[in-house]
Amino acid sequence: MLNKLTVTQKGVLLVLLPVVFELLFVWLLSANLFQAQKTFAQVQSERDTLILLHKIHVSTSRTAMAVFTPHVSSESVLPALNAQLRQINETQAALATRPVQSAEVSDVCREFDKQLTLLHTVFNRMHTVMSKPDLHTGERARYMDPFLMISLMSENRKLTKRLDQLENDFQKRGPERLEAIKKELLLFLIIGIGLGGVLSLLLSRIFARDIISRLNFISQQAEGFFQDKPLALPQEGTDEIAQLDRTFYQTAETLRQTRLREKAILDNAADVICSLDTRYRFVRVSAVAEKCWGRRPDDLLGTPVSMLVSEDSLDETIRVLKKIAQDGKGEFENQIVLPTGTITDFHWSVKWSETEKSYFCTVHDVSEIRAVERLKARFLSIVSHDLRAPITSVGISLNILTEGKRGAIPEKAASVLSRAESSLSTLTVLVNELLDLDKLEAGKMALNSSAVNAIDICRNAASTLDGLAKSAEIKLEVADQDCVLWGDELRLTQALTNLISNAIKFSPKNSVVKIEVVPSTDVAEIQVIDQGPGIPDAEKPYIFDKFKQTSVKSNLKGKSSGLGLTIVKAIAEAHNGSVAVTSAPSGGCVFSITLPRLTGSLESDDL
Repeated sequence: MLNKLTVTQKGVLLVLLPVVFELLFVWLLSANLFQAQKTFAQVQSERDTLILLHKIHVSTSRTAMAVFTPHVSSESVLPALNAQLRQINETQAALATRPVQSAEVSDVCREFDKQLTLLHTVFNRMHTVMSKPDLHTGERARYMDPFLMISLMSENRKLTKRLDQLENDFQKRGPERLEAIKKELLLFLIIGIGLGGVLSLLLSRIFARDIISRLNFISQQAEGFFQDKPLALPQEGTDEIAQLDRTFYQTAETLRQTRLREKAILDNAADVICSLDTRYRFVRVSAVAEKCWGRRPDDLLGTPVSMLVSEDSLDETIRVLKKIAQDGKGEFENQIVLPTGTITDFHWSVKWSETEKSYFCTVHDVSEIRAVERLKARFLSIVSHDLRAPITSVGISLNILTEGKRGAIPEKAASVLSRAESSLSTLTVLVNELLDLDKLEAGKMALNSSAVNAIDICRNAASTLDGLAKSAEIKLEVADQDCVLWGDELRLTQALTNLISNAIKFSPKNSVVKIEVVPSTDVAEIQVIDQGPGIPDAEKPYIFDKFKQTSVKSNLKGKSSGLGLTIVKAIAEAHNGSVAVTSAPSGGCVFSITLPRLTGSLESDDL
């Protein structure tokens, strides 16, 4: 029944029922007060009646004594008789219209009314006798009936005794009745207040127990949800608590499904996802830890990270974690010792939560990447030391043979030597480009930066490739626009040389390759504009990547290493610049290197 009422309706009932009870109680109390007032009015009326009877009794007794006193003149008695007769009439009229009184008072009033009637008769006869002094004796005797007088006196004595007794009883019972009424009202008031309080407490207890028990049920549901226990079915009803419970149940089920999906994702992820407390102990660890670290997640809980990290990277790990707690996030790499004794490289992406005082970490296995990097370093070392020297030696030997310093060479042999020398030259360029690119990417190539004129870089690069351009029947044009750059002239010339060489390879015969400088406020662009077939739009985003080559065929013989444009990009970025490729309006491509300019005052001095 209560479940069908809303909390607002329950609150209204909790207030309304005691109010209704109090109104009923006030009505009953008013009725009792009204009855008590009637009783008090009756007592007061009876008291007034007794006082009136007593006064008229005394008055009539005095008048009777005055009438029957010998030698009293009629002139002194007649006014008293007239006044007494009027008083008797008024008293009888008052007794006839008196309110309802007790039986005893009513009996006395009836007897007194008879007595007054008798007195009225006697006083009337006396008035007649005294008002007619010449009345003869027989007629006077008829008016002055002795038996009537005796009856009057007898009834007067009885009435006097009855009035005295009634007055004594009234003086005794009147206060008792008033005290009884007072106690009855007080008791009724106490009972009403007590019942009102009991009703309020009872209603409060019923409603409070219902609300608290149902809220406790929701609280237990919440605790069970966070402890990953199955939830009971939601409560029945249409009130707010039932709606809250149903909403919580639906939300909890949705979160449970989401948690299961997240757990499935985390358990099948390639990276270890974990959290650390302020003492660098594991608080949560995903199931992938068993695969990556060879340790069960339950075994890692409460374990400090120092138990996994190698001694060589422990201090750096703790230092970086402390810094991340200040900065909010960060990344680092360290080495973890597996149970088998193997040391593996891992990359940590960490975020610090100030609210939860925890580190949230994603740990990625980079051991294969580091192994590849070590192989790459070893390969470059072999290229640098073990391959470059033999290539140089072979190149010198081929040069001696082709120049005929060891004697004349047959024509067929000379052709073979020429092809070998060309291939060896390509291999030398490839080795040098690999070494240069590795140094640029690793940041190991030192830049000898200084103020340099952009026009000088353009002219030096064009001069270097003048022979190649002439053999390809290509014309190189260098514009006169100039500005001052801050950079390594040798490396910038190398980058521009690669761009011009690339333009020559893909330009048709008798075409022009333009080299222009386009300065702006803070930067300057060095553009290489060709008239070749251009680069497909789909290939432009990847043209500067390693070993990427366009699908457009070159007009020159020979294969490209695919590193020339990558080196251009690396040199530009090393100078805080950038590279880009766009299509020329008249056909062909526009390769550009954007580099920062010097400030106005320094540029004026250098120019």
